Amino acid sequence: TGILVIDSDSTVIKMNPAAEEILDVKMNDVLNRELDEALGARVPQLSSELKNALVEERSKYRHEILIHRRDNTGVPLGTSISILRDADGEKRGAISVFQDLTEVQEMRNQVRKADRLAAIGELSAGIAHELRNPLASISGSIEVLSNELELCGENKRLMNLIMRESGRLDTIISDFLDFAGLRSPRKRTVSIDNCLEEVMVLLRNNPAKVENIEIKVEQHASEVHVNVDDEQLRQVFLNLAVNSCEAMVDGGVLRIVTGQDTPGQLKISFYDDGPGIDEEYVGKLFEPFFTTKDTGTGLGLAIANRIITAHGGAIEFKNRERGGARFDIVLPVGREKVSICSKAEAVTAV
Repeated sequence: TGILVIDSDSTVIKMNPAAEEILDVKMNDVLNRELDEALGARVPQLSSELKNALVEERSKYRHEILIHRRDNTGVPLGTSISILRDADGEKRGAISVFQDLTEVQEMRNQVRKADRLAAIGELSAGIAHELRNPLASISGSIEVLSNELELCGENKRLMNLIMRESGRLDTIISDFLDFAGLRSPRKRTVSIDNCLEEVMVLLRNNPAKVENIEIKVEQHASEVHVNVDDEQLRQVFLNLAVNSCEAMVDGGVLRIVTGQDTPGQLKISFYDDGPGIDEEYVGKLFEPFFTTKDTGTGLGLAIANRIITAHGGAIEFKNRERGGARFDIVLPVGREKVSICSKAEAVTAV
């Protein structure tokens, strides 16, 4: 909890270490200086509220304000301001007590998002089921017609377009139903190395995805066994690997690195040499139906995120400083067997 105290002349007379950290200032830089001069440029809203409370001699309890650090990141504060008086009731100054509400706000946003997705998911799943039946009839009828009719030229091109787009609609509906009705993990103790090897086999048998791309698996932790649903985990690995390959339209290297940065946690990182993601889109990556591709449903990463979250883990994204993208999967290891390699083992899979 941060504490900031000013006297009746609006001079800063006290600040505790927590306030230094939250406000991103040094105590020696602000003590014994007028409030606006000391903090007006850094945290104008807090400074203004303190001065107004002092002038109006009115306390203000339990409200939220937004301040900005030196790197311009916004920090929500929960603050209360009280007037300080002496034994005779004379005004001697004001005190602000505040807390960083960043984690609280993130929890609120997650709850709102979960409620919104639950409502949308329930409604949309019903619609998707209703769409699938007539779509199946349309697709089946078109396939019969395409086999019986001898089409050529523009008519044949249009028929192929109808068949292709019908298939794409069916894929969208299937992906959405997978997302809306994602089953709970059926966990068992499996080898992460084996999961990755099976994903490499799938990639090798999809040459369109790995053309001009070298894939390397670097094992900084070997013999890792975790309690997971291996089918769901392979789905996540394959989704991230395919996304990385598709991003590298001019070729490049996909690195998959396994290791333990934190005791009790396993990290699997996917590095690619693609263009990365525009910063304005990063916050939307794991939202349903958001995609930066010309084709696709925008559900792959949303499903991957739900799977990893259901396993007690997390997926994080970062743009690499030298270009490209990086996805980190963090999974709890618990008491499962883990051996740390003294030297990274690099295996070129493709």
